Amino acid sequence: MAAAGEIASLAFAHAATALVIGLVRGARLLARVLLPRGPPPPFDELIITASDPAQAAVFRALVAARAPSLPRGLRVRCYSDPPGGRVGSGGGTLVALAMLLRDELGLTDVALASADSAPMAELAAFVARIDRAALVAFFAARRIVIVHAGGESRRLPAYVPEGKLFAPVPHCTDARAECAPVVLDPLLRLFAAYPWAAGGELLLASGDALVDFDTHDLFAPLERSSRGAGAQPPPPPSPCAQRGPIVGFGCAASFEQGSRHGVFELGAALGQRVYDVRAFHQKERAAVLAQRAALPPEAAEAAGCTCDDQRCALDIGLFALAPSWCAALVRFGCERVDGGDAPSVLARVLAGAASFDFYLEAVSAAVSPTGAGAGGEFAAAMRARGSTLAEPALRTLHAHLAPMRLRVALPRDASFVHFGSLVEFPHACAIVAARARGAGARACRFTERARCLLLNCENVRVTRLDDAGEAHDEASTGSAHASDGDTPPPARDVELGASCARAVSVLEGCSDCSLTLALGTHLLAGVRGLHLTQPLPAGMCLDARRLPAGHDALLCYACGDSFKPVAAPSDAVFCARPLLAWLAERDLTLRDVLVPVESSPSTAASAQFDMWDAKLFAHGHALAPDFVRGYWDAAWAAQTGWGGLFCACDRLSLREANQLESAHVRDARRSLAFSNSLTQDVC
Repeated sequence: MAAAGEIASLAFAHAATALVIGLVRGARLLARVLLPRGPPPPFDELIITASDPAQAAVFRALVAARAPSLPRGLRVRCYSDPPGGRVGSGGGTLVALAMLLRDELGLTDVALASADSAPMAELAAFVARIDRAALVAFFAARRIVIVHAGGESRRLPAYVPEGKLFAPVPHCTDARAECAPVVLDPLLRLFAAYPWAAGGELLLASGDALVDFDTHDLFAPLERSSRGAGAQPPPPPSPCAQRGPIVGFGCAASFEQGSRHGVFELGAALGQRVYDVRAFHQKERAAVLAQRAALPPEAAEAAGCTCDDQRCALDIGLFALAPSWCAALVRFGCERVDGGDAPSVLARVLAGAASFDFYLEAVSAAVSPTGAGAGGEFAAAMRARGSTLAEPALRTLHAHLAPMRLRVALPRDASFVHFGSLVEFPHACAIVAARARGAGARACRFTERARCLLLNCENVRVTRLDDAGEAHDEASTGSAHASDGDTPPPARDVELGASCARAVSVLEGCSDCSLTLALGTHLLAGVRGLHLTQPLPAGMCLDARRLPAGHDALLCYACGDSFKPVAAPSDAVFCARPLLAWLAERDLTLRDVLVPVESSPSTAASAQFDMWDAKLFAHGHALAPDFVRGYWDAAWAAQTGWGGLFCACDRLSLREANQLESAHVRDARRSLAFSNSLTQDVC
């Protein structure tokens, strides 16, 4: 009965929220008529990949809510990784292309919603019957975007229900927008401005990074002087010839930043911004990058880099793939690398028995040698770097992809902001706000002095303490989308880190709060009605969840906590303290927060300790407003008997909190706050 009551309460809350959203959208119907949707986008298909069918269903619902704001005629598909297990970004790309072939060429009755091997084998057999010429023709007739958005988003727990691709960000919008801007929106703007190839092309992007660049003259040819008086200069290479079968995109970055990502080692210039690639370095040491991959001065200048120190060409996670490359990847998937009647690579990927990474195996193949014995050397090198593909499969991958040489484009004013963690997300929001402000948008309220960004907030007052203990007030009245004229941090060449000098606090979806924040990074999401006079320490985050019972659960954790499984409880960190020490300081034991072994999803799968399942978050109508202080203030918790009250409360784990809250309802609530802000100020 209790479960039924919770479901009924959740359904009522969902219906009520949907009704309010419907009324707001109805009131703005006339504006949509007067401002009709723009022309069709320059690309045909947007494919979003998910980890499992449940996440794909969430993505479909969130996309459907944005349908009125999407470009006219854009087809959006949400494909799931196979149920057998994660298959990597390379395997996910192969599966997405196979699913697109299935949908477009008629095998629509094959679904991958279960672990049943029959439909997977049927799909693999269907794709294997398509020859290379037909595949090239298929992809040449389409302009496709694939965004890999799967994953649990554990290091960004505040946005697990909707996934990182649908996490809110400051972004320029207009009166047609009905939904709060999310990570997908600036990516779509970039894809719409991109100079697409006339003969079909695929853009591959990652859903956990915000990228942007100037698309003007991206594939401009080299300027060539004539060879004598009256002589005609040789014809420049066409933009199509510059693109080649696979083109990566880079931005100028420090060697230190490059050591955490991929870096292109440039070869000969093929255009004003396009180069051959001699090598592709993955998480190589900064000293090696300085020796081998430093940008030539002319390349750095063409990319718009004004720094005096040397830079490298950082991979921003975006690749342009020609029809021939897409066909080669699919044909690789059709190979039976073990011979005879053994399953094909695609069949093994669909069954969860094989996986590979696009950025490791596929990109590395495009810069590897192609002579005799090169396939074996490539296979050995990939296995040494952690590839799980068998050597025969790696040799076959090399045979298909190595002839298609990698090139890199270095656009002007390129930026790459990874936001996969609680430390990175506030910095990413500040950078996006800066770029939006530079484009004439008043996307959010940001004060440089207080280093505080308010997004979709109403009636929030923040007192920010600097390193000298001086307070700076920032207040929002009504909507927090009104600009106060302060300048956000630079939009380019921002190194992410935990330095207090660059720390940014983001408040998203908060209302009716007065808060004091210490100097440092914070993320506060969905908090309402909270009044803190004691400063929230640096690195602490507050994450409010609406529960079916009608009240909020306020989750408190820190940026560096153990959101992924660890070997033992002694290795776990919670609220910036070792978990066991945090418990002892509050007269608690591990037994107080653990669920029975037989009902824990994590312990059923492995012997690791997963704090995702620890019941650490108290909630209830009877909790005092300042109860949350006990999570970070051990002395205050000891004085007030906080541990006893904690044990007496109903409590949630992070896993339960994510399961109880609907991503669609969260998005609708966020969009309502955003719509309210548009009645006062439209970006």
